[in-house]
Amino acid sequence: MRSFKGVHGGYELARPAETIYVSEILLAGREEQQMGGCILGLESCNDQQPCPLHAYWKDLRAQVESRLQSATLADLAGKSKRRRQKRSERKNMSAKAASVS
Repeated sequence: MRSFKGVHGGYELARPAETIYVSEILLAGREEQQMGGCILGLESCNDQQPCPLHAYWKDLRAQVESRLQSATLADLAGKSKRRRQKRSERKNMSAKAASVS
């Protein structure tokens, strides 16, 4: 993000949304390991000393991290825009159906 002072100031992205990955945003100001350690919060949970959920969480965490590393802000904005358009189309269809009845 970049900020601009003054009457016409504000904020803007420092890079194009297509080049900003969701994982980068979530990592900002955090430790290296993005999804955290043990799902149960145990400090000594690892492959050698696993908690009861370690194997499940490890696989799930890898899948989530992979998704976050491939999704960009532009992807999210596009999905949000399409969702709003679909919602608007459904409202229009409902309004037309109500006026016909």
